[in-house]
Order: sequence, then C-alpha cells, then structure tokens
Amino acid sequence: MSFIGTNGVVPQAQSKRDRVAESGLRVEIVTPETLEKHAAAWQALADNALEPNAFYEPWMLLPALRAFAAGESLIFALVWRADAPKLAGFFPLSVRKRYKGLPARVLALWKHVHCFLATPLVDREHGRDALLALFDWARDDWQGAGLLDFGCVRIFPPRFVNGVITLYHALQAQDVAMAVDAYESWGFKGLNKETIEVLNMWAGFLYGPVLDDSVRPIGTVDRGEVYGREIASKVHRELQKVGGIKVPREFVFMDRAALGLGSVFLHLKAEMNWHDMFQDMIRDFDVKELTARQKTALKKLDLSHTE
Repeated sequence: MSFIGTNGVVPQAQSKRDRVAESGLRVEIVTPETLEKHAAAWQALADNALEPNAFYEPWMLLPALRAFAAGESLIFALVWRADAPKLAGFFPLSVRKRYKGLPARVLALWKHVHCFLATPLVDREHGRDALLALFDWARDDWQGAGLLDFGCVRIFPPRFVNGVITLYHALQAQDVAMAVDAYESWGFKGLNKETIEVLNMWAGFLYGPVLDDSVRPIGTVDRGEVYGREIASKVHRELQKVGGIKVPREFVFMDRAALGLGSVFLHLKAEMNWHDMFQDMIRDFDVKELTARQKTALKKLDLSHTE
C-alpha cells in the first residue's frame, strides 16, 4: 500500500453519517506535547493490535520523539471506541506540504532515522472500522489531507515466521540441517556449504543477543559507526566471493527492522536478558494457529495475500 486518495477510498453506497453511527468510532488529533497522557490506552491497543509494531509502542515512540522529532511537523490520530474509553487505532502522522516537488498536503506515517517499520496500530477486532474512520477524517477535516502515505505495509507469511524461529533453534543446537530448512522456508534457493557458512555468519550476529542467556546491551558499536554496518559489509563481500545469492524480500524487511530496533536499543542504552524475552515471545508459537489468525484478520480488512 502506498498512496491512498481519500476521495473515494470508502464505499460510496454508505454515507459518512451511517458509517460513523455504525462503527461508533471518533478521531481525536493530539500533538507530541499531549500524547503521553494517553499512554495507558495506547499501550492497551498495542497489546491487542492486529499487527504488533514495537516502534509505535509508548515505551519506544515517546523517547524517539524526544530524540529525533526536532523540527518535524507531527500530529497523532487517535481513533477511539464509543462503547468504552479504549483506542481502536493509533496513527503517528508527519505533515508534509509537498510531494515530489508539487504543492500537495500529504500525511505520512512517521519514521525516524532508526525506525524501519511503520505499520499503524489497529485493534484486531476493529481494524477495518479504525481505518475507515481515519480516511473519513482525512477527507473532511481541515487537519486532514488529500493523500495518505502508508509506505510499505508488509504481510509476513506464516512459513517465514516459522522459519525465523526454526533458525533460532538451529543456532542453539548448532544443527546445520535444521538451519538449511529454515533458510529454504524463507525463500533462499541453491544453497551450498559456502553460502550456508556466510548466512550463518549473519545469523550469528542478528541472533546473538537472544542466544546469550545474560543481561547485556543489544550490541556494541564504535562512535560514528552504524549498528550492523560492519557485519553487513563483510557478509556482502563473502557472498560475492561464492558467486552471490538471491535474497528473499522478507529477509530484507526483517533485517532492516532488526537493525533498526538494535539501533534504538543502543541509543537508549538498554540492557536486559534478551534471551528470556525472546523465549517468552515464542513459547506458545503455533504456525497453524498463526495461519488461521492471519486469514481471519485479512478477511476482516478485505485484503488478500499470495506468496
């Protein structure tokens, strides 16, 4: 999803008044200065989001605003449920006056320099209505805009998520065959001993914090350097030596998101047991359950996904 014209994105057969009455949602616009007072409802939404996004949770976004939002024109669209003081949607929006040199007001999901995932938070039971409420507001309100830039909203197939966890267990057990199964489930093809060794070099870096059962920072980086740049350059050189390899799209998105999170944790000087946190996240994972949940969620939003 890239640019959405707000004129006509909502079915015309149903009036705005009917939609608002039916969904019972209202949109409130707040500024960075008043955002924190909504943190409790905001976190509750994040905990029940259709698609989780740590970059947009209060504990990460509020410090990011203090660190990276200077000079930015930002507003936050909070979509409230009428039946309870609960949020159905949270959209951090950057207000822009031009698009590709043309004078056009655009609202874009905000991403700071270390943010690599801009999926908005919408409640898993009210996601479609929250989006429709946002589109209605953007079309009709003076603070809205004719264009909404949602960037890239990626749907990760369950077999890929399962592969991420399988690779973690393979690295734990130092099981090469299991690692190959994981890489192939991601979409890598034509693997051989040399390419597997190079990919394991990358995986050892990326999974290092969650393999180490101790309290520690996410990693280390020299002053002026970018987290992950050295290992990325080394992996690139080694892959070129062995003839290169086609990288699946999901791999690129996950790699960028992981490095972005790592950069934020370094900036915040966060130290914790990442191993225990990751174990809690994957303990009850079931690929069949994820597949069913994803199909249900996509159906509610009238979206389809083919691998």
